[in-house]
Amino acid sequence: MLFSRRFRGFRVLAAALATATAALADPALTTIQDVLYKADGSRFNGMAIIEWKGFEAADSSEIPTQLVTVQIRSGNLRVQLVPTTGASSSAYYSVRYNSDGKIQFTETWAVKPSASPLRLRDVRVGRESVVLPPGPLVQGGGPGFADSEIPSGPVDGANLVFTLANAPAPASSLSLYRNGVLQKQGFDYMLSGTAISFVAAAAPLSGDVLLASYRLTDPNNPSGGAGGSLTGTFPNPILADGVVGNSNVANNAAVVETKLALNYPTHSNSADPQVLCGAGGAATSATVLTALGSCTIPAGALTPGARIEVRFDVSHEGTGAGFNVQMNWGASALFTRSAAAGENNLSGRFDAGVITGGVQWSSQSWGAASDMAVNAGQKSDALSAPVVVSVTGQMNTATAETVTLRNLSVVVYPAR
Repeated sequence: MLFSRRFRGFRVLAAALATATAALADPALTTIQDVLYKADGSRFNGMAIIEWKGFEAADSSEIPTQLVTVQIRSGNLRVQLVPTTGASSSAYYSVRYNSDGKIQFTETWAVKPSASPLRLRDVRVGRESVVLPPGPLVQGGGPGFADSEIPSGPVDGANLVFTLANAPAPASSLSLYRNGVLQKQGFDYMLSGTAISFVAAAAPLSGDVLLASYRLTDPNNPSGGAGGSLTGTFPNPILADGVVGNSNVANNAAVVETKLALNYPTHSNSADPQVLCGAGGAATSATVLTALGSCTIPAGALTPGARIEVRFDVSHEGTGAGFNVQMNWGASALFTRSAAAGENNLSGRFDAGVITGGVQWSSQSWGAASDMAVNAGQKSDALSAPVVVSVTGQMNTATAETVTLRNLSVVVYPAR
């Protein structure tokens, strides 16, 4: 009787231990196994980043939020996961496929219990979505992001330097994970531009997986050196040379000539009018011809076909004495104009066309009270030497009155 009671007690204890052991057993897993190909028929190489939110499995196992990274070599994918179809709450796996350091596409898995391996078509739900790398954003879009990028560089325990596709902006936005463990910038590694430099003690070992996420420069507020159609630095770059052509400028564009590079066959600066002089001069009350102003035409500036234009204006300060004004070409007087005492203003114009061995000229002069006077002629000169154009003046009688050169301008129109 005593033995029977003890035996029944043992059976109860054994059943309880069996129940406890079953409760502590690992959750059942389903194997997902398949071969992945690219559109060109070559096998996919990269990794699958599988993430999930926390859920309770069908066998009451608690599965906390986490992720796992699976290497895909020569297209071969194999991973074991807890089934989600019998979970107490809606559960699923989010899968991102990474190749060449970029997320290529994403999909969602619903895994059912199975003793035999399942293929991707058995677990894939919904439609695949292509994930493009960050690109230019619209105004107000803010910065772009790079997620789960694999830094380039051999992971062999010896290499310490890895390279990102872009420079994080700001540098502090970089989150670098090694086998799912966040690395500390400034302690485990240093960042300079796109270069990640690990300290020797934290060198990634063969088989380690590195993942980087970071922000990119806001295209609406760029910084640093400009490129492409721009040159200089942000925030104030300028258009690069040769970017804007004739087709880019509207017919009615108000572009001033000083903004244009006039060095093309349609327009050459060498044939533009050249203002050699343009200024006022001196005054005199002398009774002999006295220099009031002059302008030197450089040697070689006048070639056959060119033209020179001289204009001058003088004033008479007084009404008691007459005066004379003379226009000179080098040492020769081309014309002299006399004015009466009542003349207050006198103007003269001289034009010359350059011919072989000299110039052929014409002149005009007039005043407020003086009639128009004209003249013409030729002057032989060696134009390979500089030529001085000058205006001289004098009072006809001794007086305190003056004659003053108010303006002398000389313009050369080069031969075309």
